[in-house]
Amino acid sequence: FPVTIMDADGKEIPYSGMGISFGAGRANCVLAYKGMQILGMSVQRSGDWIDKQVSQQTGVPISQVMTKKENVLDLTKDEYDDDVLFALSAYYDAMLKYVLSNFANKLKDVKTEFSYPIDIVVAGGTSMPKGFENRVEKMVRSLQIPFSINKVTKSASPRNSVVSGLLTQAEIVKRKLEKGLIQPEEI
Repeated sequence: FPVTIMDADGKEIPYSGMGISFGAGRANCVLAYKGMQILGMSVQRSGDWIDKQVSQQTGVPISQVMTKKENVLDLTKDEYDDDVLFALSAYYDAMLKYVLSNFANKLKDVKTEFSYPIDIVVAGGTSMPKGFENRVEKMVRSLQIPFSINKVTKSASPRNSVVSGLLTQAEIVKRKLEKGLIQPEEI
């Protein structure tokens, strides 16, 4: 995630901030400063969990729940007239509360201090519904974490940004290997 924070002079500090990927099976989070991981964590609850819970609660097959989630769900509004959309919204909130509360507990151990508010970028297929980032921001602001949040945004390419980041990291490692800055056993 190309997350950045701003310093006092208004300069961006690249690859700094928090990225959270909400995939099918897991939610993964990294807190980084200048591309160096400060804390990484993962929770086994995300999109598949939502689908299963909604299917069990509504009696609608998972495939139909997924279709509504991927094609109709809009988290900026409540859908009281559609049981599946209403349940999806409720279970998105439950998932976010669980995931973000777990991350907030781990962040309490972070000794790094940020002088300025950091950005959070969300990605992954589970982050696709309209309004997802707003729900994340609302929930994050209600939690006690050891730094201030500037804003929460959704990746421009939520399904591909994690893979793009991994490719960038692999290219950096390759260049370091070619220059002899690191040895293969250090990877």
